[in-house]
Amino acid sequence: IATLASEAFQFIQVFAPVLRECTPHLYLSAMSQTPSSSPLCKLWIDHLQKHASVTSGHPVNWPAEIHTLQGHTNSVNSAAYSPNGRHIVSGSSDKTIRVWNATTGQCVAGPFEGH
Repeated sequence: IATLASEAFQFIQVFAPVLRECTPHLYLSAMSQTPSSSPLCKLWIDHLQKHASVTSGHPVNWPAEIHTLQGHTNSVNSAAYSPNGRHIVSGSSDKTIRVWNATTGQCVAGPFEGH
């Protein structure tokens, strides 16, 4: 039980900011990005595989650091990884699109305005 409690705490630390803004990301992002070594992953993997799958980039362990991408001046409505996983593109209610380095969290392009 202590292991599951520790894993649940880690899950909340990593995913709470996303889930606070958009609960469906529990299924779209959080569950599919829970490390394969986590007991939590083992609890829901059978159910998750019926509805979604991670084809590449599934983490083995929890991240050592979490980046907060700062730059938008309003809520972020969409975000996606580039096909190679090196960049994140985000679209915001501030009517801008930004491109981020997925490793460093630095904005590498944009803001592209009027979107």
